[in-house]
Amino acid sequence: MTALLTVDNLSVRIGAVEAVRGISFAIERGETLALVGESGSGKSMTALALMGLLPRGARMQADRIAMASGAAPATVRGDRAAMIFQEPMTALNPVYTIGDQLMAVWRRHKGPAGARERALQLLDRVAVPDPVGRMEQYPHQMSGGQRQRVLIAMALMCGPDILIADEPTTALDVTTQLRLLDLLAELQADLGLGMLFISHDLGAVARVGHRVAVMKDGAVVEQGETRRLLSAPSHPYTRRLIESLPKPGEPRTITEPPLLAARDLRRSYRSGALFQRRVLEALKGVSLIVRRGETLGIVGESGCGKSTLSRILIGLDDADGGQVTFDGSPVETMVPRERARRIQPVFQDPAGSLNPSWTVARILDLPLRLHTALSRTERRARIESLLRDVGLPSRAANARPRALSGGQRQRVAIARALAAEPELLVCDEPTSALDVSVQAQILELLKRLREERGLSMVFVSHDLAVVEALCDRVVIMDAGTIVEEGPADRVFVAPQHPRTKALKAAILGIDASGASVTAAE
Repeated sequence: MTALLTVDNLSVRIGAVEAVRGISFAIERGETLALVGESGSGKSMTALALMGLLPRGARMQADRIAMASGAAPATVRGDRAAMIFQEPMTALNPVYTIGDQLMAVWRRHKGPAGARERALQLLDRVAVPDPVGRMEQYPHQMSGGQRQRVLIAMALMCGPDILIADEPTTALDVTTQLRLLDLLAELQADLGLGMLFISHDLGAVARVGHRVAVMKDGAVVEQGETRRLLSAPSHPYTRRLIESLPKPGEPRTITEPPLLAARDLRRSYRSGALFQRRVLEALKGVSLIVRRGETLGIVGESGCGKSTLSRILIGLDDADGGQVTFDGSPVETMVPRERARRIQPVFQDPAGSLNPSWTVARILDLPLRLHTALSRTERRARIESLLRDVGLPSRAANARPRALSGGQRQRVAIARALAAEPELLVCDEPTSALDVSVQAQILELLKRLREERGLSMVFVSHDLAVVEALCDRVVIMDAGTIVEEGPADRVFVAPQHPRTKALKAAILGIDASGASVTAAE
């Protein structure tokens, strides 16, 4: 039987760097090949090469890249071959509505008839709430997880034969991730879809992957059937990835006085056409405290209000009602620069928060110039130290964000937040773009900073395993309210609210045989 996609001896060179080195694989109809490896290993570069989307200056060589029809995926991009990108804020056009962007794909390849009906059908299938209303919204009006679901719907618009999914569930909460992974499996069964699934989430890989290829330094170091490879890996690098999965942290009880307090926060948004205005209550009276030296986890499904709450805490959005105090004083009375120095954000999407025209050195130098009295030489040394702290080589200082992988960009964003030596970090999904080994390094870094500096953190995440590994207390949000809160070990071991139970039940893991399991199975 002819493979749906065949790749022989693919190599990609960017300047003097060989980003992909002679890899080969085939994907059969109805099969998923999972591509796993650390940031910078060549996973995303492989996907971009297949789709003809390599960055300027990159050179590709291959003995063969062809679908069963004989066409190269790049020549039927958007129609018979489609891609789900890792970063929705850069993949979606900010000046067009969600509906316009979805329908444009259908009209380009299928004609005008049926575009709106197809878009609404797919938004509903990928669990976007209120599909009719969302069609009129712009990307910035949706949460990160909702934007990612729109990208998945966009890739499926024309019913492709090959789907290349580059971290398609990175920004999604565990319940939505599980639904979408099962949806992709269902589509494969219905349509005979072939999929190249790129992910750092080994639980997701175990759920959807029929075979796994492990990449390191641009080459495939191990490849095989998923359960066999995950239960008995032969390469040391594969074993290290599996051993890096998050483990529950040691329980801590923090008795220090509150550093940050929010009381009865409320926030509503209006959307839609002038005479069809809809009101969305993002926050409905949220109250919480963060003690000095404490890490508070905020968990909930996409759209529950987590990101809105974090934006209000760092001053990027205003509440309609309620109050936020820092160190006993209302935040609105703080000098903006002083507030920025003492409270620093780490955003979910580094491609949207890092200046694409600046080098990493310039990005890290700005907060040092704004908030410290260091000399140029001292700032240069501090930049090198920050890069080491987040696991990046010193040569990354001369790179621009577009030359870095998604995980590397997120590490730069974390380094930038640490540059001002803040008292509080508000982290909105800070490890969502990181592979498991780098994620483990970042979690250890945050733990060390917390111990050494008494750093306080608000840690917003959909990854309950990461929250359990790092956080002292956790609050569970649902539909703009806090439905459960308490010590992390108590909430995860014995959840009380149905929403918390549902989130825990959807966590993906791997059993001793290498099979995908959830707490509910």
